[in-house]
Amino acid sequence: MTFAHMKLGRRSRESDPRVDRVPLLARLLPTDVVLPPPPRLVSVAIPDQGWILGQNDQIGDCTEVARANAILTLTTLAGHPIRVTDTEIKTIYFRLTGGQDTGLCELDVLTDWQRTQMSNVDGGIADQLSGYGQVNISNHIECQQAISLFGGIYTGAKLPLTCQEQKSCWSIISDAPWSQQTAGGWGGHAFWVPEYTIIGPVAITWGQRMQITWQWWDRYVDEAYALLDRDFLTAQGTTPAGMAWDQIAADLTALAA
Repeated sequence: MTFAHMKLGRRSRESDPRVDRVPLLARLLPTDVVLPPPPRLVSVAIPDQGWILGQNDQIGDCTEVARANAILTLTTLAGHPIRVTDTEIKTIYFRLTGGQDTGLCELDVLTDWQRTQMSNVDGGIADQLSGYGQVNISNHIECQQAISLFGGIYTGAKLPLTCQEQKSCWSIISDAPWSQQTAGGWGGHAFWVPEYTIIGPVAITWGQRMQITWQWWDRYVDEAYALLDRDFLTAQGTTPAGMAWDQIAADLTALAA
C-alpha cells in the first residue's frame, strides 16, 4: 500500500501576514488558571472506519477535511455527533478557492469557519467557530494539553516524500536519501490531531489514524491551532473537560479588542 496517489492541499503560511496576529493559546486562558498535567494518553471513541476522507484522494481539500474531522470529534466528545457530508466539504472548498483545485491556507479555513455554519451535515448544524489560538508546537506538553482540553488541534505540516510509503506511522527514516526527507518535498498537508500516545500525536488523515513520532513532529509540523467551538459544549454549558465557556470567550474577546 502506498499513499503516493493521495492529495495534499495545504498552502504555505510563511508569507501570510495574519500569522503574527493570531493569539497564542496560552494567552486565551484566564491568568489565574494553572493547567493540569496532561493525561498520559488521549483517545477518541471513533472507529477507524468512522473518520472522514472527504474525497482527499481525488482533490486537494485536506484543510476542509481536517475541519470536518474536527467537528466530528468535538461533537462526539460533547455527546451530539455531527458528521459533515462530502458534498458540503467539496462545496465549501471550491467556494473558498474560487472553483479551482489550488488548496487553501489553514487561516483561510479558520477565518471562514468563524463566519459560516455548515448546514449540509448529518446530526444537526455545525456552528461557527468562536475563535482559535496558536499552539506552541515545540512545547510537547502544551500540545498534549491543547488536545486533552480542547478536543484536538488543527495542524499543518510540510510532508517529506518518505510519507508516501508510511502506512500507519510518520517517523524519521534516517537512512532514506536526503531528498526523500526534505520538508515539503511532497507538499503541504493539513490534518486534525485529536489523540496522542506515548509515541506522539495521532493525526486523522485520508480517513484513518496516523501515528506521529515527536521527532517527526518537530521536523515537519509548522502550525497548529486549538479551537474554541460551541459545538464542543455539553448540556451543562462546559467543555467535556469542565472548562467554563463564558470565561474562555470573554478572554478571547478581550484579546481581539
